Amino acid sequence: MPITESHGRSGSIYGDIVSEWRKSPLVAGIAVALFVLIQLAIPISRFGDHERAQRFGWQMFSVSVPDPTLTVVTDSGEEKIMLGDYMARVRSDIDILALMPPHLCEVVEDAAAVNWDGGSHQC
Repeated sequence: MPITESHGRSGSIYGDIVSEWRKSPLVAGIAVALFVLIQLAIPISRFGDHERAQRFGWQMFSVSVPDPTLTVVTDSGEEKIMLGDYMARVRSDIDILALMPPHLCEVVEDAAAVNWDGGSHQC
């Protein structure tokens, strides 16, 4: 014997929930509109006049910056680092010069310093 009643409602809890949504399309419409509004509001709020792209903004992946030239100074000389070995593309929303020099100090043997145009980091 099926679980449905004679007027077509399901006997399960899920049937009751679906039935309530069907009774109130306004509630469903408000929920969908709120979801879409949130999806638009977050990137729009981050889209203003900023020096560089902001996380969660539409321009986050569209702005590319030139790869900085990093040189690791070791006891045996200097070694140029190609950022393509570490990442596919340098993004403008990540300050690569704050992150890469300490990392290079850890992974390159006998590293004494990391230099780049306009700065340096002592290991």
